[in-house]
Amino acid sequence: MIKTVFHIPPAFSGNQAKHVLVSPSEEGVSFLYFQQHPFFVAGLSVYQYSNVPGQLERAGLLAEACKQEPGKNETWENIYILGNGKPALLVPNAYYSPGENENSLDLVFGESLETVCFADDLPQLQAKNIWRMQQDEYHYLQTHYPGTRYLHANTMALAGTCESGDALHCIVERNQLKVILFSGGTLQIIQQFTYHTPVDAVYYLLNTCKQYEMSPHSIPLILYGYIETDSTLYQDMYKYFLTINFAEMPRDVNVSEPISQYPGHYFVHLIQLASCAL
Repeated sequence: MIKTVFHIPPAFSGNQAKHVLVSPSEEGVSFLYFQQHPFFVAGLSVYQYSNVPGQLERAGLLAEACKQEPGKNETWENIYILGNGKPALLVPNAYYSPGENENSLDLVFGESLETVCFADDLPQLQAKNIWRMQQDEYHYLQTHYPGTRYLHANTMALAGTCESGDALHCIVERNQLKVILFSGGTLQIIQQFTYHTPVDAVYYLLNTCKQYEMSPHSIPLILYGYIETDSTLYQDMYKYFLTINFAEMPRDVNVSEPISQYPGHYFVHLIQLASCAL
């Protein structure tokens, strides 16, 4: 079964071209509908799978969510599928071999059922981001959204996250953290973690800082996603991180009135992905 977390149907402006971003993961799928000139977010939906599904169930749940959204009968200027699963690995160009994508992912994340592998180019890092998607999910998306461009969310997150100093960016979702650490403006790590309690989540943040010799007392922690100051997770973070900020909506982004009723940090990570995809 799927759970609807947010469902804000798109209210497009005028006759401008329409774009859609679909971001599936192991635990759910998000949809973002937007236009350019000016950048306008017309609608969005977020679905969570009630229980973390097995690999064979995931395509069916994805299809259930997609059927509740505008699909192939719409006229889309661009369709972006941004995979957001954990199996994603940065490989320097000097060590990259196209024939080793599947073996490399299996070595780090374990073997999987039939998958489709991708390699996103990251010229700013002189590296490739290799990742995979379940074949059944891929085949369904190919049918439901023909003419699609596939990228990984990490690829777009790196394109849209810039720092001149030290910062720890953290995207919070149900049972998932995505951590992006910069030191002196240089990317140190981008990684997803599965957590079950707030203590687990804080441990991953603290351990990331320890591995890269960063002090949680001095590094700014920037939060995205579904977290509030009165949550146990936030309060546990604040015991160790003295500077915590919520990510802010970019000034050049306009959103529909229903979206504006929610805190900007809920959706800014999705919106940044969309703005980088164009």
